[in-house]
Amino acid sequence: QDFQRFAGQRVALRLRAPVEGKRRYQGLLKGLEEGRIVLENEGALVKLERAGVEEARLDPEIGF
Repeated sequence: QDFQRFAGQRVALRLRAPVEGKRRYQGLLKGLEEGRIVLENEGALVKLERAGVEEARLDPEIGF
């Protein structure tokens, strides 16, 4: 649903429990794959369990 609709947008995610030592992720949302959120973070693809996300929001870059 929303994770597919906003693919290509920058997002900020906060997880319920750390994954690879991190609870916060920011990057380019690639979409949803097999129930996992796919995020491009620091040049690498990260797959995070959708159920493990506590908060997700758009994180637009605003240029003046």
